[in-house]
This record gives sequence, C-alpha cells and structure tokens, in this order.
Amino acid sequence: MAEILPFRGIRYNEEKVAGLETVTAPPYDIVSPQDRDRLYEKSDCNIIRLILGKDFPGDDVENNKYIRAADFLHGWLREGILREDEKEGVYIYEQEYSYKGSRKTRRGFIALLRLEDFGRGRVFPHEETLSRPKRDRLNLMRVCRANLSPIFTLYSDPMRVTDEVLKEGEELFEVKDAEGIKHKVRNLTSGEKIGKLKGFLKDKEIYIADGHHRYETALNFRNEMRRKFPRDTGGEAYNYLMTYFVNMDNEGLITLPAHRLIFNPDGLDVNGLREELSRVFEITSFGTGEDKLRGLLSSLKEGNGDREHLFGMYDGDNLYLLRLRDETELHRLVKGNKSWNWKRLDITILHRVILDGILAGGERLDEEKIDYRTDAGEAFRLVREGRYQLAFFVNPTRVSQVRNVTRVGEKMPGKATYFYPKLLSGLLMRKIS
Repeated sequence: MAEILPFRGIRYNEEKVAGLETVTAPPYDIVSPQDRDRLYEKSDCNIIRLILGKDFPGDDVENNKYIRAADFLHGWLREGILREDEKEGVYIYEQEYSYKGSRKTRRGFIALLRLEDFGRGRVFPHEETLSRPKRDRLNLMRVCRANLSPIFTLYSDPMRVTDEVLKEGEELFEVKDAEGIKHKVRNLTSGEKIGKLKGFLKDKEIYIADGHHRYETALNFRNEMRRKFPRDTGGEAYNYLMTYFVNMDNEGLITLPAHRLIFNPDGLDVNGLREELSRVFEITSFGTGEDKLRGLLSSLKEGNGDREHLFGMYDGDNLYLLRLRDETELHRLVKGNKSWNWKRLDITILHRVILDGILAGGERLDEEKIDYRTDAGEAFRLVREGRYQLAFFVNPTRVSQVRNVTRVGEKMPGKATYFYPKLLSGLLMRKIS
C-alpha cells in the first residue's frame, strides 16, 4: 500500500531574506553552470548552495561542496533564516502558469511517502537512472540528513475525489519565479482532511514523474541506516521521502518533448547516416533556417506515437523529417523481452534504432554524448553554431504511455518525459534524522 504522512516542513523565514524569489531555484538537474553562478549572486542564502554546490581547488574529504551544504543548512537553521513549522501538516502546492496563450493551474500536495523497494509495493519508476547522479545525491544526503526538495509523483483520480480536500489549508506564501510562474503553498493540518488523502491513496499506484535518482538515493540511504541500526522499526524518518503528489488526470499537468542533442559521435558521416536511416525511415528534406524548423515541427505533430512514429533531425546543414516505414518491423529492430507498449514508444525507437543501433553500431551510445533541450529553437541553434553535431526532435511522451509501460515494471530511457512546470526548489525542506 502507498502510505503517506504529514510532516513539519522547514522553510525560509521571510523576515530574514530579501524575498523568496531571491532564495528559490529550479530543480538542480536543469540548472546550467551559468544559471548556478547567477543564483549564487542572487543571495548568500539561495537554496542552490545546498542542492548544487560548487567545487573549488583544494577540496578534500573534510572540505567540499557536500560539507559546505551541510554547514549552510545548519547555520541557516541556527540563525533563523530557515525554521521548522510547529505543526505537522500536508502542504498544498499550486502553480499558475501560461501555456500557448492559455492560463492553467496545477494543484497537488506535498507529504511524506513511505519508501518501498521497486517491484514490492505500489511505487513505480518510469525512467532508467545513472550511477553518477545517485552517488552525488547520496553524498549530499549523508551529510545534510535532509530532504532538500520533493520528488514529483503521479496518481490517478479521474473522478477528482481529492479536489475538494486540496482547496483547503492555511495560506503560507506565494512566489513568482523567473518564468513568471506563480507558486502558492498552503498548510493543511486538519486530521480529518489528511485522513481522507491517506485513505484515498493507500490502494493507489504511485508513479515517479521526476526524482528517480533522489528516490533511489533515499532507498540506498535507508538501507545504510538499517544496517547501522538493525532494530529499525519502520517508523524512523529515513524510511520516508518528501514527495509531491499530483493527479495525472489534472488538466494542468503537461508533458513537453525532450529533444536530443548529440555531441561528437564517433566517426560521424552524415551521408552514411542518412543512408542507414533510409532503410528504416522515409526521409523528407525541409531545407534549413528557423522558418523551416517551424514547418518541420508542425509536421512532426502528425505523429501520434501509436502507429505514426515521426522524428525530426538536423545535421547542421539540413532539417529532415523521419517517418518509420513499418511499425511491425519494431519486433526485429527493438530487441529484448519487452512489452509492445514499450517497443512502440517514440523515445524507445529513437534510442534503440537510431542512437544505439545506427550511431553507436549496436552498442549503447555514451550518455556523455547526449544532451537535452525542451526548446526546439535552442537545440537548432546549438547545432547550427557547431556546439553539437546532431539534433533529434521528438513528440512528448504522453502520461497514458507512462502509466501503461510503468505499471508492468518496465522503464523508459532516461529523460523520456519532461513534466511542466517544474517544482521550485527552496519552498520546503525536511529533516530525516
């Protein structure tokens, strides 16, 4: 069963900071080095100093970005810059934003989720993870002993049973981020209302949307603590993870495409690449220029991700639309004992057939050679400037596809989804020991 609990959140004391907009930040994994520098300059107390610290010459085991993060955290708590709420609660988190000219609202809640090993409970991952980010997050958790930002999860509530509860709660604060998105947080302390949420979710499947590396890190930390304290009761703070829950049937939940940028593929021969691609895809040339990119993206939307699988490609000279010739060929092209829903995902086809199959010659393409952008125009310009050699444009993965693949225990390639808007870091934190 999915078990949730209220908690005492740690948050910034607005009397001691020059506005919440100066101390909050995007999630650590979408912050560029340039953005990190800008956030460092915004405030000496910006959350970025905790979630994405800097390396400095001379760093060692006793003085490094993780130790500094813990020093900042504990110092800010001592100085009252951060303070822990007196009452336990569930935090209602609402985001108001514009998308393609329409105003939208996404409302969810932040509570503690009991950690479960994958395959043994009701929590399901949908993406593969990498070892390096998990080592990084584990080093940070070991010294800070805190959840510094919530992971992002989905549950299904087509009848909107939870909607009324999520209208409740005491207003705490509101902040507008650099994109103009309003983030509003309320605290729900009513035991009756919290009980309704707990009862509704206990038999629900919980799908991780963002935060796979942090969830697995929390599992690893929990296991370390259980080895250290073998009389673990299951109720200890490290057995739970601060988690944001949103209804996957909420109209305010949007997925954006995560376009792929390829850096320095070995022995890239553009003519040879097109020849290889033509064996599997119908290729239509769109020419070059940002006006042609708009035409390509418009045509790309004709793909529905079920029977019509379309991709865009830019090699620095020309834009191309790739249309899979025969979906039934996927059984031959995409090896492995996977479901048909998994094999026919656009993101699976892109990775297994193009990136791994053609570019890497049947091996897995080195993750260091792949970068990601949600803005197709930015991806186009980066290739045109020569900073990357190829761009592949994709349609967004649908939430229904995430559910169909994940519930049978399968995982998509990393960055298969980009849920929008992202959660703002620095709104809430929580101690785990």
